[in-house]
Amino acid sequence: MSERKIALEVEDLWVSYGESVVLEAVSFRVERGRFIGIIGPNGAGKTTLFKAILGIIPVKRGKVRVFGEDVDRVRDRIGYVPQMVETNPMVPLTCGEMVAMGLVARPWGVRVLSGSTEDKVRRAMALLGIEDLFTVPYKTASVGQKQRVLIARALVKDPQILFLDEPTASVDEPTETNVFYLLNQLKGQGMTIVMISHDIGVLSQFVDEIACLNRTLVYHGKGGEELSSAITSAYSCPVDLIAHGMPHRVLKRHEDD
Repeated sequence: MSERKIALEVEDLWVSYGESVVLEAVSFRVERGRFIGIIGPNGAGKTTLFKAILGIIPVKRGKVRVFGEDVDRVRDRIGYVPQMVETNPMVPLTCGEMVAMGLVARPWGVRVLSGSTEDKVRRAMALLGIEDLFTVPYKTASVGQKQRVLIARALVKDPQILFLDEPTASVDEPTETNVFYLLNQLKGQGMTIVMISHDIGVLSQFVDEIACLNRTLVYHGKGGEELSSAITSAYSCPVDLIAHGMPHRVLKRHEDD
Protein backbone atom coordinates (compact mmCIF):
# COMPACT_ATOMS: atom_id res chain seq x y z
CA MET A 1 0.00 0.00 0.00
CA SER A 2 1.60 3.29 -1.09
CA GLU A 3 2.31 5.69 1.80
CA ARG A 4 0.87 8.51 -0.32
CA LYS A 5 -2.50 6.78 -0.25
CA ILE A 6 -2.70 6.46 3.54
CA ALA A 7 -5.05 8.90 5.25
CA LEU A 8 -4.80 7.43 8.76
CA GLU A 9 -2.24 5.14 10.35
CA VAL A 10 -2.54 3.85 13.91
CA GLU A 11 0.38 1.77 15.16
CA ASP A 12 0.49 -0.23 18.43
CA LEU A 13 -1.78 2.22 20.23
CA TRP A 14 -2.26 1.79 24.00
CA VAL A 15 -4.46 4.03 26.14
CA SER A 16 -5.03 3.81 29.89
CA TYR A 17 -7.24 5.60 32.38
CA GLY A 18 -5.18 5.33 35.55
CA GLU A 19 -4.27 1.68 35.96
CA SER A 20 -7.07 0.50 33.66
CA VAL A 21 -6.03 -0.32 30.09
CA VAL A 22 -8.78 0.78 27.68
CA LEU A 23 -7.04 0.22 24.33
CA GLU A 24 -4.40 -2.41 23.78
CA ALA A 25 -2.06 -2.78 20.79
CA VAL A 26 -4.48 -1.26 18.25
CA SER A 27 -3.02 -1.02 14.73
CA PHE A 28 -4.74 -0.30 11.43
CA ARG A 29 -4.53 1.83 8.30
CA VAL A 30 -7.17 3.65 6.29
CA GLU A 31 -6.59 4.54 2.66
CA ARG A 32 -7.55 7.95 1.35
CA GLY A 33 -11.09 8.18 0.03
CA ARG A 34 -12.32 5.15 1.96
CA PHE A 35 -15.31 4.88 4.31
CA ILE A 36 -14.62 2.72 7.36
CA GLY A 37 -17.16 1.83 10.02
CA ILE A 38 -16.05 1.03 13.56
CA ILE A 39 -18.30 -1.21 15.62
CA GLY A 40 -18.06 -2.83 19.01
CA PRO A 41 -19.98 -3.32 22.25
CA ASN A 42 -20.50 -0.55 24.78
CA GLY A 43 -17.31 0.13 26.72
CA ALA A 44 -15.13 -1.31 23.95
CA GLY A 45 -13.04 1.88 23.66
CA LYS A 46 -14.42 3.27 20.40
CA THR A 47 -14.80 6.88 21.55
CA THR A 48 -11.49 6.62 23.39
CA LEU A 49 -9.88 5.55 20.11
CA PHE A 50 -11.12 8.71 18.39
CA LYS A 51 -9.98 10.93 21.24
CA ALA A 52 -6.54 9.32 21.19
CA ILE A 53 -6.24 9.69 17.40
CA LEU A 54 -7.22 13.36 17.61
CA GLY A 55 -4.90 14.14 20.51
CA ILE A 56 -7.75 14.94 22.90
CA ILE A 57 -6.40 12.45 25.45
CA PRO A 58 -2.80 11.24 25.93
CA VAL A 59 -1.67 7.81 24.75
CA LYS A 60 0.39 5.42 26.80
CA ARG A 61 2.24 4.04 23.80
CA GLY A 62 2.02 3.98 20.03
CA LYS A 63 1.90 6.29 17.03
CA VAL A 64 -0.84 8.05 15.10
CA ARG A 65 -0.28 9.67 11.72
CA VAL A 66 -2.87 11.55 9.65
CA PHE A 67 -1.79 12.05 6.04
CA GLY A 68 1.68 11.02 7.20
CA GLU A 69 1.90 13.83 9.76
CA ASP A 70 1.40 14.35 13.47
CA VAL A 71 -2.25 15.28 14.02
CA ASP A 72 -1.37 18.78 15.29
CA ARG A 73 0.14 19.64 11.90
CA VAL A 74 -3.00 18.74 9.92
CA ARG A 75 -5.89 19.83 12.16
CA ASP A 76 -7.22 22.15 9.45
CA ARG A 77 -7.76 19.05 7.27
CA ILE A 78 -9.70 17.13 9.94
CA GLY A 79 -13.40 17.24 10.79
CA TYR A 80 -14.76 15.71 14.01
CA VAL A 81 -18.34 15.03 15.06
CA PRO A 82 -18.59 14.06 18.76
CA GLN A 83 -21.61 12.30 20.18
CA MET A 84 -23.06 15.53 21.58
CA VAL A 85 -21.90 18.99 22.63
CA GLU A 86 -23.68 20.88 25.37
CA THR A 87 -23.01 24.58 25.74
CA ASN A 88 -23.27 26.87 28.73
CA PRO A 89 -26.90 28.08 28.68
CA MET A 90 -25.61 31.53 29.61
CA VAL A 91 -23.78 31.72 26.26
CA PRO A 92 -26.56 32.42 23.72
CA LEU A 93 -25.04 30.79 20.63
CA THR A 94 -27.28 30.34 17.63
CA CYS A 95 -27.09 27.20 15.54
CA GLY A 96 -25.38 29.21 12.80
CA GLU A 97 -22.74 30.42 15.23
CA MET A 98 -22.19 26.89 16.48
CA VAL A 99 -21.54 25.74 12.90
CA ALA A 100 -19.17 28.68 12.37
CA MET A 101 -17.06 27.43 15.28
CA GLY A 102 -15.71 24.85 12.85
CA LEU A 103 -13.94 27.64 10.94
CA VAL A 104 -12.08 29.47 13.67
CA ALA A 105 -9.29 28.79 16.15
CA ARG A 106 -10.95 30.99 18.78
CA PRO A 107 -14.55 29.68 18.74
CA TRP A 108 -16.01 32.37 20.98
CA GLY A 109 -15.12 35.04 18.43
CA VAL A 110 -17.89 34.09 16.01
CA ARG A 111 -20.74 36.25 17.27
CA VAL A 112 -20.53 38.51 14.18
CA LEU A 113 -20.21 36.47 11.01
CA SER A 114 -18.55 37.96 7.95
CA GLY A 115 -20.28 37.57 4.59
CA SER A 116 -17.95 34.81 3.38
CA THR A 117 -18.20 32.93 6.67
CA GLU A 118 -21.98 33.16 6.66
CA ASP A 119 -22.11 31.78 3.12
CA LYS A 120 -19.99 28.77 4.12
CA VAL A 121 -22.10 28.18 7.23
CA ARG A 122 -25.37 28.33 5.31
CA ARG A 123 -24.07 25.92 2.66
CA ALA A 124 -22.97 23.43 5.31
CA MET A 125 -26.32 23.68 7.07
CA ALA A 126 -28.18 23.25 3.78
CA LEU A 127 -26.39 19.93 3.24
CA LEU A 128 -28.06 18.68 6.43
CA GLY A 129 -31.43 20.30 5.71
CA ILE A 130 -31.18 22.66 8.70
CA GLU A 131 -30.69 26.03 7.02
CA ASP A 132 -33.86 27.23 8.74
CA LEU A 133 -32.07 26.86 12.11
CA PHE A 134 -29.46 29.51 11.28
CA THR A 135 -30.76 32.05 13.83
CA VAL A 136 -32.31 29.54 16.25
CA PRO A 137 -30.60 29.35 19.69
CA TYR A 138 -28.61 26.14 19.87
CA LYS A 139 -29.84 25.40 23.40
CA THR A 140 -33.47 25.30 22.20
CA ALA A 141 -32.85 22.92 19.29
CA SER A 142 -33.97 19.31 19.60
CA VAL A 143 -31.41 16.56 20.21
CA GLY A 144 -31.63 15.45 16.57
CA GLN A 145 -31.26 19.03 15.31
CA LYS A 146 -28.23 19.55 17.52
CA GLN A 147 -26.64 16.42 16.08
CA ARG A 148 -27.08 17.74 12.55
CA VAL A 149 -25.64 21.10 13.62
CA LEU A 150 -22.53 19.28 14.85
CA ILE A 151 -22.17 17.45 11.54
CA ALA A 152 -22.49 20.78 9.69
CA ARG A 153 -19.85 22.26 12.02
CA ALA A 154 -17.43 19.48 11.04
CA LEU A 155 -18.16 19.90 7.32
CA VAL A 156 -18.03 23.70 7.14
CA LYS A 157 -14.26 23.80 6.59
CA ASP A 158 -14.31 21.12 3.85
CA PRO A 159 -12.15 18.56 5.72
CA GLN A 160 -10.22 15.85 3.92
CA ILE A 161 -10.87 13.30 6.66
CA LEU A 162 -13.99 13.14 8.81
CA PHE A 163 -14.36 11.34 12.17
CA LEU A 164 -17.94 10.75 13.33
CA ASP A 165 -18.89 9.28 16.70
CA GLU A 166 -22.44 7.87 16.52
CA PRO A 167 -23.65 10.79 14.35
CA THR A 168 -27.12 9.33 13.76
CA ALA A 169 -27.84 8.01 17.26
CA SER A 170 -30.35 10.78 18.03
CA VAL A 171 -31.99 11.34 14.65
CA ASP A 172 -35.04 9.74 13.08
CA GLU A 173 -34.78 7.04 10.43
CA PRO A 174 -35.27 9.27 7.33
CA THR A 175 -32.63 11.69 8.61
CA GLU A 176 -30.27 8.81 9.36
CA THR A 177 -30.63 7.56 5.78
CA ASN A 178 -30.08 11.08 4.40
CA VAL A 179 -26.94 11.50 6.51
CA PHE A 180 -25.53 8.23 5.20
CA TYR A 181 -26.26 9.20 1.60
CA LEU A 182 -24.54 12.55 2.22
CA LEU A 183 -21.49 10.79 3.65
CA ASN A 184 -21.43 8.45 0.67
CA GLN A 185 -21.53 11.48 -1.64
CA LEU A 186 -18.65 13.12 0.24
CA LYS A 187 -16.66 9.90 -0.03
CA GLY A 188 -17.28 9.99 -3.77
CA GLN A 189 -15.68 13.44 -3.79
CA GLY A 190 -12.53 12.05 -2.18
CA MET A 191 -13.18 12.51 1.54
CA THR A 192 -11.95 9.84 3.94
CA ILE A 193 -14.58 8.92 6.54
CA VAL A 194 -14.12 7.04 9.81
CA MET A 195 -17.38 6.45 11.66
CA ILE A 196 -18.41 4.79 14.91
CA SER A 197 -21.90 3.29 14.77
CA HIS A 198 -24.05 0.66 16.47
CA ASP A 199 -26.36 0.44 13.46
CA ILE A 200 -24.63 -2.39 11.61
CA GLY A 201 -27.59 -2.85 9.27
CA VAL A 202 -27.47 0.67 7.82
CA LEU A 203 -23.71 0.99 8.11
CA SER A 204 -23.10 -2.09 5.98
CA GLN A 205 -24.83 -0.53 2.97
CA PHE A 206 -22.28 2.26 2.69
CA VAL A 207 -18.90 1.43 4.20
CA ASP A 208 -15.93 -0.01 2.32
CA GLU A 209 -14.50 -1.68 5.40
CA ILE A 210 -15.51 -2.56 8.94
CA ALA A 211 -13.34 -2.59 12.04
CA CYS A 212 -14.54 -4.44 15.13
CA LEU A 213 -13.08 -3.12 18.36
CA ASN A 214 -13.22 -4.52 21.87
CA ARG A 215 -10.24 -3.09 23.75
CA THR A 216 -8.06 -4.38 20.94
CA LEU A 217 -8.79 -4.56 17.21
CA VAL A 218 -10.69 -7.80 16.75
CA TYR A 219 -11.16 -7.45 12.99
CA HIS A 220 -10.48 -5.01 10.16
CA GLY A 221 -11.53 -5.84 6.62
CA LYS A 222 -14.37 -6.04 4.12
CA GLY A 223 -16.59 -8.47 5.99
CA GLY A 224 -17.60 -12.07 5.59
CA GLU A 225 -17.28 -15.10 7.83
CA GLU A 226 -14.18 -13.76 9.62
CA LEU A 227 -16.11 -10.67 10.72
CA SER A 228 -19.06 -12.82 11.75
CA SER A 229 -16.80 -14.80 14.05
CA ALA A 230 -15.16 -11.61 15.36
CA ILE A 231 -18.50 -9.98 16.22
CA THR A 232 -19.72 -13.15 17.90
CA SER A 233 -16.61 -13.06 20.07
CA ALA A 234 -16.64 -9.29 20.71
CA TYR A 235 -20.35 -9.01 21.49
CA SER A 236 -20.78 -12.44 23.12
CA CYS A 237 -23.76 -12.78 20.82
CA PRO A 238 -24.28 -15.25 17.95
CA VAL A 239 -24.31 -13.93 14.39
CA ASP A 240 -26.14 -15.64 11.55
CA LEU A 241 -24.84 -13.80 8.48
CA ILE A 242 -22.60 -10.91 7.66
CA ALA A 243 -22.04 -10.29 3.97
CA HIS A 244 -20.29 -7.14 2.79
CA GLY A 245 -22.12 -5.36 0.01
CA MET A 246 -25.53 -6.79 0.86
CA PRO A 247 -28.36 -4.39 1.66
CA HIS A 248 -28.41 -5.55 5.28
CA ARG A 249 -26.75 -7.79 7.80
CA VAL A 250 -28.85 -10.47 9.46
CA LEU A 251 -28.19 -10.96 13.17
CA LYS A 252 -29.54 -13.78 15.29
CA ARG A 253 -31.78 -12.81 18.19
CA HIS A 254 -29.74 -12.62 21.37
CA GLU A 255 -31.23 -14.85 24.06
CA ASP A 256 -30.34 -14.35 27.70
CA ASP A 257 -29.18 -17.39 29.63
